[in-house]
Amino acid sequence: HVTVTYSCQSTHNLYVGTSLTSASGEMTTMLDGTAQPIVDTYADTGSPIQTRRLIASSVAPGAHVVVLTISGTHNALSTGTNCCFDYLQAAVLSDVQSPATTYPNVNCACDFDTAQTYAIAPARVLDS
Repeated sequence: HVTVTYSCQSTHNLYVGTSLTSASGEMTTMLDGTAQPIVDTYADTGSPIQTRRLIASSVAPGAHVVVLTISGTHNALSTGTNCCFDYLQAAVLSDVQSPATTYPNVNCACDFDTAQTYAIAPARVLDS
């Protein structure tokens, strides 16, 4: 098991960063001594899938203690009792912010290193 103490100044949702693999199992989650949903890290895949899973919603501001414990498997395909713990994330929800500046005559760049799609008229890139 792993025990993590963290603090957040706002009401937040709590996520655990993990990997889904075919050799993984489940982990129980406790937040301040209260059981939270079990996190199943099994996936029938050849390569690990990096992901995050929700542990708790609307967590009150302040200091908290999270305990993650490997608990085995419930999936008949999974033979693993391993779990990857990568990070905890306290995500504070907010409204989507409007951009400071908009450019009505410029399209998004669909490639990362050239101006190929930057210069194309939006009507050519986006189907209607």
